[in-house]
Amino acid sequence: MNNEIEYAIENCALPWLMLDFECPWQDILTEVEELDEWIPYRESSGKDWSSLALHGIDGEHKEVYHTDNNVRYDWTSIADKCPKTKDFLQNHAGIKSHQRTRFMKIDPNGSIFLHNDRDVQDSKLTLDMMGPSILHFSIQHPRECIFHVQGWGNIPIDNGSTWLFSNVWNHMCINHGNKPRYHILANGCKMNFEFWNPIIERSWKNFTNGYNNVKFQ
Repeated sequence: MNNEIEYAIENCALPWLMLDFECPWQDILTEVEELDEWIPYRESSGKDWSSLALHGIDGEHKEVYHTDNNVRYDWTSIADKCPKTKDFLQNHAGIKSHQRTRFMKIDPNGSIFLHNDRDVQDSKLTLDMMGPSILHFSIQHPRECIFHVQGWGNIPIDNGSTWLFSNVWNHMCINHGNKPRYHILANGCKMNFEFWNPIIERSWKNFTNGYNNVKFQ
């Protein structure tokens, strides 16, 4: 079953899959609102967009970018300041190991410009790269904040939402709300599919049930 689930996720060609799992966003929000070390993130690709590594390169909270080198990953001082968040990610999030797991923040009136995260920006999408595989946890998502995937629409995110996402699709986020938008992005983590299998199976049923009235020929 593990292989079937992993294959389906990696080859379904959907930009996202909402998971039937709510993260403990209230506890995490209390901790994240106390942080003031935010690092501007890709300033050429967004406005008032910032990040903090919870688990990053050499345990450094400022190391939030990609790297092609063989590096050591570890928990950062930010994780030490957020014990409930760290406990969730270590013991209750179905994650066997972390690489770059980080808080992401978009301030009110901030935005992430339309972009994709392909290694080559204009490379064609192929089936093996389209499936949603990056785990996201929403901590605070104002109703006026939209996360838009070009050609697909807005991802239906609320506080506590959990979803898998494929960042090779063109996407953007605009926060029209009066509160920051916070979420956790677990990039490169190794998921525990014994934990996630039943959740993903329920999530697929929820997704396919939305197409009960659609006739495919």
